[in-house]
Amino acid sequence: MSVIPTRHYALRTPHLIGRTTETDRIQRAVKDWLRSYAFYFYGPGGIGKTRLLEEIGDRIKQVSFSTRLVGWSGIIDLYLSGMHSNSGIEKAICEAIDPDREYFAHYWDMRSNFEHQHREHMDAHQREMLRTQLAAAFIGAFNTLAGKTRVVLTFDTVELIQYENDLIQTICQVQEEAITVKTWLLETLPQLNNTVIIFAGRPKSMKLDADLRAAFADKSDWCYAAYELAGFDEAETAYYFQEIIAMAIRQKRMRHTIEVEPAWLYAYTGGRPIRLALLIDLAVYSGGDFEDLFSRRLSDHRSPDERWHEIAQRVIARIQELETGYPVVDTLPYLALTRQGLDAKLLHYLEPGWSLDECQQRLDGMKRFTFVKSRPDWPRIYLHDEMYDVLDDPTMGCMALPDRIRW
Repeated sequence: MSVIPTRHYALRTPHLIGRTTETDRIQRAVKDWLRSYAFYFYGPGGIGKTRLLEEIGDRIKQVSFSTRLVGWSGIIDLYLSGMHSNSGIEKAICEAIDPDREYFAHYWDMRSNFEHQHREHMDAHQREMLRTQLAAAFIGAFNTLAGKTRVVLTFDTVELIQYENDLIQTICQVQEEAITVKTWLLETLPQLNNTVIIFAGRPKSMKLDADLRAAFADKSDWCYAAYELAGFDEAETAYYFQEIIAMAIRQKRMRHTIEVEPAWLYAYTGGRPIRLALLIDLAVYSGGDFEDLFSRRLSDHRSPDERWHEIAQRVIARIQELETGYPVVDTLPYLALTRQGLDAKLLHYLEPGWSLDECQQRLDGMKRFTFVKSRPDWPRIYLHDEMYDVLDDPTMGCMALPDRIRW
């Protein structure tokens, strides 16, 4: 097995590759204070939706839009359990755009009162009345702030607005959250002023697209549009690959570059960043190249999806052969099975033979892979969404749940 150098973060390019059309469109909208905009960018897992939202946030923080202020909500990821309620989303927005509570002071007072009365077991009618008043206070405070500041709200993984607990969380008795936020999105967001809203999700959430389009349709000061995100083209695919490899060499994660024919990379990945990431992880951490995975014929007119499916099982098998100080094959199945994220405490619950400290070390070791999602402010780590689909496939060789869990 190949042992991976100690790095507790994944490789990523310092700048966004491609997406010029999308970023230009968003920047024009941010600068147009005469109207509010809502954009829905959709595409399959691993196409780069989150990376686009991160880039928008970076540009807002680094670039001055004339002399006017621009506030950003941060990425509100509906995958995270804290974002499965109206109050969770409102809290995230308030803390991001008004950290000093200058504009939302009344809202916070009302919220504190609401939470206190909620603990005192108020009846359903009173709870709904107070919740309506709280929503009105949020909208009022937001629009007061928006009179001076252009606000950008970014929502990720919107296909999960109606969320179901995964099997592991049910087994481990993780408390179910209030999970329906669709009504809040459809009723509250169109009432906000001087705002640009960016949604990102998978195509299966196109029903949400239709509902959002209807919600914004009668708002004369709003412009709504949906756009599909495609993968990299062949040139962008090659550039992305070489940029990451060069970074790995600079960080001494690998000793020398590898040359891969761009046509082969594109033919087998279709320019999907997550597929490229898996091949890059193999190139960086297995100590060798991966061209032996590729067929020597590109004249069979198969699609990139068909070609990827041909090699995916072998790619995953090789990933599982790696080590981070602990065998990846032992830890990866638990990440695949815990879609609401995995932390050391939960991993220790599932594998009591591993100490809590060992569980933390195992998870820290997994953070260096580009197919793993983690942030300093996240208590848990996750796989990129397409990885869940790949590892759900029984042909991928990931050990079945009954064989992994001590029931």
